[in-house]
Amino acid sequence: MKVSSCTKRLSLFFAFNFLVLNLILIFAGTSWHETVFFETFIFVHRAANIYLERPVQQAADSWDPMLRGLDYQLTPHESPLYTQIFFQERIKFQYPPTSLLFIYPVRLLTRDATAVLDWISWIFVLAISVLIAHLGLQWIDKQPENTAAGKHDRVIRFLILMLYSLTFYPLMKGLSLGQIQTWISLLITLLVFAWWKNKEIPAGICGALIALIKPQYLLLLFWGLLRRKTSFVLTFAITAGVGLCLSLVLFGFEPLWNYFGVLQFLSEHGEAYRANQSVNGLLHRLFLNGEILTFEKFSFPPFHQAVYQGTLLSSIVLVLLAIRRPQHAGTASGNLPDLAIIVLTITIASPIAWEHHYAALLPIFAMLIAFPLQRPQKLLLLGAYVFASNYFAFTKHFSYTAGANLIQSYLLVSGLLVLTILYRVRSQACPDLIPCIGEEHRI
Repeated sequence: MKVSSCTKRLSLFFAFNFLVLNLILIFAGTSWHETVFFETFIFVHRAANIYLERPVQQAADSWDPMLRGLDYQLTPHESPLYTQIFFQERIKFQYPPTSLLFIYPVRLLTRDATAVLDWISWIFVLAISVLIAHLGLQWIDKQPENTAAGKHDRVIRFLILMLYSLTFYPLMKGLSLGQIQTWISLLITLLVFAWWKNKEIPAGICGALIALIKPQYLLLLFWGLLRRKTSFVLTFAITAGVGLCLSLVLFGFEPLWNYFGVLQFLSEHGEAYRANQSVNGLLHRLFLNGEILTFEKFSFPPFHQAVYQGTLLSSIVLVLLAIRRPQHAGTASGNLPDLAIIVLTITIASPIAWEHHYAALLPIFAMLIAFPLQRPQKLLLLGAYVFASNYFAFTKHFSYTAGANLIQSYLLVSGLLVLTILYRVRSQACPDLIPCIGEEHRI
């Protein structure tokens, strides 16, 4: 069986990035629990336990606060939802009331909702790996040098591409934590897939569902308006509107209004913990403002004027650059790289961007395979993938050394590198396999 040079390169880079690099980290003193080995093991172990009908250890980083919020809202109470849960009980329920729509049916069906939600997340991770492999395979196969690949070679390539997803630290970390971010990651992957297929209506549905969980993704609607994507904008608005109305019927207006206080608080404080890979997290650590090594489950770092102003300024700059329509001659406004820019910008510009939020990079890495990058860009992309797909626990030793602790923001650096490449390829002519959704469907 002949294996193509492309498949060999994919295999060798996977072996280096997942096996060799992490073995080096372990031999250098890192515990295997602090590598992507452990996160991938959790995925396999959970499946094996379910198959063997053994008890499965539950993860509930999102599910506990959300279920507590849902149960509180569905029972008689005096204090508004977020006043009680977020400010008085200090439970970090940071999602809008519309997010509760996603777990409400599960809670109605069972009191053991956490186990069901974790199992759904496991299925979603598997689905993401299949989708990413499909996208990558399609984009690789259509490159002239790879068109002659045989059936067995394509199967091997597909499986390797699945492994890239199942060993991608941000994605697997979201699963092991019990994070609704895993659901968002699937929706982002579907959004990219729909945009690639030139299907604005499914893309609008995906975008709106994401925004119902994380309101900062409403920027996608504004982005679509500026790109004059009629079908996308209308579908997004209708889907989000239906979700909002359903939330108002079930939970009332009070929690929605109450939630604005949470948004204001989060924008003023953010998180100092080293897993916060945003400009806000970087600045908190630089000024040694807050707990860096340990996640504070019931508190936030104190307000710091310089951190707040730096976060606000960086977010404004990043968002303005992302929503600005391309000015290059021949550049299609709203093409796939343009969409990837706004999706990644929303992640980076948020005050709190945990490691698992960067699972949004997966479909973007798969997309960039299709572009004829110059050698420096290829090297930057490979470096960005290495930083994004692994966990470098040794950086914790620099936590309280101001300046040196900048090294902890390696995932933020990876995101910025990918963002830079996206701005470059957006202005290039799209390859035949990446449709340029250009000037059609104007409002």
